[in-house]
Formats: sequence, C-alpha cells, structure tokens
Amino acid sequence: MSQSASAQCQLGCTLITGGAGFIGAAFPSLLRNTTEVIAFDNLHPQIHATGNLLEALDSRATLVVGDVRSASDWNRLLSNFTPKIGVHLAAETGIGQSLTESTRYATVNVVGATQMLDGFRCSDVMPGGIVPTSSRAIYSEGAWQDTEVTSSYPGQRSFNLEAAIFQRQNLYGPGRSLISSYIGIMSVFCRMAMAGKTVSLYEDGIVRRDFMLIDDVTRAVVAAAYVSAVPDLPLNIGLGTVHTVPDAAQLISPDYSAPSPYVTEDYRLGDVRHLWVDNERAKVKLDWTPQHDPAYGIHRFANWTNEQPDVQPA
Repeated sequence: MSQSASAQCQLGCTLITGGAGFIGAAFPSLLRNTTEVIAFDNLHPQIHATGNLLEALDSRATLVVGDVRSASDWNRLLSNFTPKIGVHLAAETGIGQSLTESTRYATVNVVGATQMLDGFRCSDVMPGGIVPTSSRAIYSEGAWQDTEVTSSYPGQRSFNLEAAIFQRQNLYGPGRSLISSYIGIMSVFCRMAMAGKTVSLYEDGIVRRDFMLIDDVTRAVVAAAYVSAVPDLPLNIGLGTVHTVPDAAQLISPDYSAPSPYVTEDYRLGDVRHLWVDNERAKVKLDWTPQHDPAYGIHRFANWTNEQPDVQPA
C-alpha cells in the first residue's frame, strides 16, 4: 500500500467490499467525484482461480486483501483509509452450495455486514453513505414449467428437516443475568429496587411490552419438540397480553420497599416503542397456553434475585 494512495483516500474515497468480484471489478469506472477507490476482497479461489477478474480491476482501484468477517482486517483497512462512500458487495452466492456450506454463507453474508458496521464504529470512521446489496434469491423459487407449459410452485428447498420457529417476547425469570443492562429490564429494575433506588422509566413511561416468565417458554419448547405436525409458519411465543413498563416496575418496588417509579423522559437508541404479540397460532398448533401472569412471575423472580450470592445492586 503506497503512502500516496493512503493520503489520497483521506480526501474521500469509495470503499467497495467484494471489490475484486464480478460487479466490484467493473464498478469503479462508473463512479464520479472520488479521488480513490478501495477494493476490499478476500480473493476467494472459487472466484479468482484464473486471475481474470483481477486483470479487469479498474486502474483507479487500490486492492486491499482481507476478509469482511475479520475485525482485525477491518481495523487494518480503516487505519489507512477513510471512505466517504461504502458499497457493500461482499457475499457468498449460489443457493445450492449454501445448503452444504451454511456456516460459511451465514458468516460472510450476515457477520460480514455487522463486522463492517462495528469496524466503522470502532475506528470512528463513518462514511457519508452506505449502499448494501442483496441477491435476487430473496424472492424465493418462483414458478416451474413442464413440457406442457404448465406452471407449478414447488415450495422451498429443504434438508428434509422440520423446524418449529419461535419468535419470543421479553423473557424474564430465575436464571436471568443480573449483570448486563442489556439482558432485560426486570433484572435492572430488581437491582435498582434492591439498592433502595427509585426505578427510572424511559420516554413518557408508558412503553408497552409482552413480559413472559421462563417457565411458559420452556413449556412451549417442549410442546414444539414433541408436536405431531410441525407448524409451517413462525409461532409467536408470548403472554399475548400487553403490559406497560411501569406495570412491571410497580410490581417490583413493593418487594423491596423501594420508592415508586418515576419518568425520566430519557431514551435508549434502538429501543422499540411498543411490542406485544398475538399468540393464538402457538396455542392452537402446540396445544399450549401461558400460565403465569406478571404479578406471579415478577414476585417469583424478585425472590430468586434476593437469594443470589454476590448480586450487586444497580
């Protein structure tokens, strides 16, 4: 990597992940108003066995060899270049091979994108814009036609493995972490009340959630493991009734003789305003019904929390 290339890029370059691939190699010639193009690519042998794509790489592009899944590769890249624009093309493609190399596909296509975002944040380098891309395969298989030009829809490809997919709601109960502030508000509230502090409520204090005790979730998991007909659609696993966050705080405070909760009007980036579910499909498909309301569950959780050694009040 030349000093001049690095210095030029500080003025504002375009970063292309998968930049030595089929699209990436052709992309630089289309760009305007950029002093440098950085092609970030791992040169996978399935794509670069012949070297033809590297020959086609635009002369304005500086090739940086690295893996989008690697935090250290991102740190190395962003310590030398400050992209003004990011074009995220790096991906594993091909449905057939994705069925036999699922881990590689998932880590490149999912972890690769999250490592990119983490790399920008950790290096304090944030482009003015990012262009993520996706494949056409997201639209599923589509219609097949036989020799009589009769159309049919074969359904999704399969490993011949049935899977019951759960979408869980806010989970709490004995065994829940009492350390991280991102592991559930019940844990945070219990530790605050334990310290005699007033439980603080974000926003206007009426954020709504679907709180579910661990016991009911485990019963749903067992039901799904032994169900005779595996549901073909995801199942919402929640209490099915909505409670506000102050409801939970009001139930916790008396267990510790803590002051009543108060509204701070603060907020946390990324929090969802309201979230609860319709669990009717899960009830029918699994012959399952949640049994514990928050009044019982929160009291039980608070008692368990009190019994834990070395728990630190918040």
